[in-house]
Amino acid sequence: MHELAVYGSIAGLVVAILTIVTWLINRGKAQADIEAKATAAQAAAAGAQKRADEVHEKIGLAQLALGALREEIAKSYVNHETTRQLEDRLQRSTDKIETTQVEGFRQVHARLDALIATVGRLHADHA
Repeated sequence: MHELAVYGSIAGLVVAILTIVTWLINRGKAQADIEAKATAAQAAAAGAQKRADEVHEKIGLAQLALGALREEIAKSYVNHETTRQLEDRLQRSTDKIETTQVEGFRQVHARLDALIATVGRLHADHA
């Protein structure tokens, strides 16, 4: 009976040792899995960081291009606005010149009419 108790104790000890060994093996596998996942996550984060840096660089270039475009649009607008103002001033000047010429022609016409009438009266008086 004593032997049975010894065998039972040995069996319990073997089971305990096997349990500890199994736990250590599984823990090692789990830790290896965790480390592999951490390494993969670090690689993914590094790739994401690289892509983010590239995107930020592209954003910077796009902002520079947009600034240049805005400058060109502003220059074009100023040129169009200046041209429009110049055209308005020229049109007003031309209108003023036309008005002045028409008025001048009317005055000359009136004077010629008066001269012709005077010459006609003088001619009629001497005839």
